[in-house]
Amino acid sequence: PATANVVEIVGAIPIFIDCQPGGVNIDPDRLAEHIGPRTKAIMPVHAFGIPAEMDAIREVARKYDLAVIEDAACALGSKYKGVKCGTFGDLAAFSFHPRKLLTTGEGGVVATNDLFTAETLRSLRNHGYDGDDYRRPGFNYRMTDFQAALGISQLGKLEPYLDKRKNLAKTFRSILQDIEWLEIVEGNSEVESNIQTFLIRVPDEVDRDALIIHLVANGIEATIGTYCVPLTHYYRLRYGFTKSEFPEAYRAFRQCVSLPLHEALGSKDMFRIAEALKAFKGRAVEARA
Repeated sequence: PATANVVEIVGAIPIFIDCQPGGVNIDPDRLAEHIGPRTKAIMPVHAFGIPAEMDAIREVARKYDLAVIEDAACALGSKYKGVKCGTFGDLAAFSFHPRKLLTTGEGGVVATNDLFTAETLRSLRNHGYDGDDYRRPGFNYRMTDFQAALGISQLGKLEPYLDKRKNLAKTFRSILQDIEWLEIVEGNSEVESNIQTFLIRVPDEVDRDALIIHLVANGIEATIGTYCVPLTHYYRLRYGFTKSEFPEAYRAFRQCVSLPLHEALGSKDMFRIAEALKAFKGRAVEARA
């Protein structure tokens, strides 16, 4: 959503691409059909810290001479084929929102290895100031010193924190593995997620909203796993997007649930979540019978 909003602000028209079947990231096989003479960039999102298929995306970008701008907001520490997300494109944006693995309270950073782009970004974040004058329209996007200090203080702890989350997720997977109707959303063997979000999918016959209500009523913080951005209020009304145009993204929206995963979550908590999930499914089966 953040990426699409920025595109709107600069006057560009966002062209949304559906997700890969069964996944939550952009489908590279559908990119070419949406590229036209006015296309300027491909903006893949590493949704929930799960790396997008960057080899295929970059191949399309090279073929059509397009920039690649990574939305790595959730992907700090994630890797695609052993290479960290945020290093594949011309630009990459990371978020330091409180829900992210490294936080400055709000804000984020843009990463690039192009000196001219870096200098332009520094100017834009500071009202367009560049050395000795205001040389372009700009923004007040400066991070405060307090925020920067908070973020820097966490950098040395990031790798151990990532390892701990991966171990927690491994334990959680093993506890949930005997729930046959539940699927854990994760990338293939070529990717390494930072486990920004522990995401599950339920089949169509399970009422996702009712499941969330059931979990919350049992003291478990669960929420909608993901949204289908082109079908949110603004984009649906502005561009007239329909479900049939984004069947996989809409399916992910209807089926996904975000479960708790944090440092204080122990195996006892995970078993309690698993039991709550099993209890809901049992009632659902009985109701259908």
